[in-house]
Amino acid sequence: MNYLFWLIKLIFFSSKWKPDIIHWQFGFFPLFDLLCIRILKMKRDIRMISTIHDVEPAHRSLNNLLFRRSFFSIFNGLVSHSEKSKKYFLKWMGPLKKISIIKIIPFGPFSFPDTKKFKNINIRKKFNIPQDGQIILSLGTINENKNLEKSLKIIFNLQRKMPLINYIIAGSSGGKSIQKLINLRDKSSFPKKIIIINKFLTDKEVDMLYFIADVSLHNYKTCATSAAAIQSLCMGVPVFCNKLPGFIACVENYINGLILPENNKEATEKIYKVIINRKLLDSLKKGAKNSYADYSWKDIAIMHVDFYSELKKFNKKRI
Repeated sequence: MNYLFWLIKLIFFSSKWKPDIIHWQFGFFPLFDLLCIRILKMKRDIRMISTIHDVEPAHRSLNNLLFRRSFFSIFNGLVSHSEKSKKYFLKWMGPLKKISIIKIIPFGPFSFPDTKKFKNINIRKKFNIPQDGQIILSLGTINENKNLEKSLKIIFNLQRKMPLINYIIAGSSGGKSIQKLINLRDKSSFPKKIIIINKFLTDKEVDMLYFIADVSLHNYKTCATSAAAIQSLCMGVPVFCNKLPGFIACVENYINGLILPENNKEATEKIYKVIINRKLLDSLKKGAKNSYADYSWKDIAIMHVDFYSELKKFNKKRI
């Protein structure tokens, strides 16, 4: 309901301010967003832009299935974070390719915090993490799209080879029950080595968890862009992930992370061989830190402003 009120306010203030461009960061309710954008376009010639994040919904509600493609098709322009994500989006859209122009602008970057006062032993104590063993981290909202059940099964296999390995699932579930996840966790060989932190994390807590993590593990169901993966890379933590457009756009196999096979046992073996190889793991950490070293927020801002100027001059031809 609060979101609907926000959309109504958007219509009101847009009518008052008369902007040339409105940049949408992809809403959560395509039906409401669709109606809102059409109302705004009827009022005056406002150009609409959206940044592409996940396109295929993990939760396949009637609303998502019916309106998501229509929602994207009415924009004048889109921002994609990579060429691969752009190609994936156009393939997913199918015959509804009516966007005027798609601009590739990198995601991020996330800046590495001042960690001089961070101590591994204190951070582990704060989050009740055992003091021994390496750490694998899955950080972000706890929801069905993250496919944490699959990640847990990989960890179960890994625990047989590395009993000391720690796995942390951290982020908010938005008030939804995670009992199913807890029940699965408790079936592991070493459940105390699997820590689930179900809460909204402060920026400092996020920094702390990345500081002690050796790698990040992500097995999403759908993904056109992953902020969690990109933040992990910027923090110098390699990303181990499944083969989805949002991951392969930023993760290079054995450069800054691993692209995992779908088979859990094969994925486990691939992870194990890297984690026990200190030299290779350090190389991946260095690669992760260098992934977005050439970008600043000023660079990203300039790219957006240039795109807005380009779109204002665009003669509305369709791709």
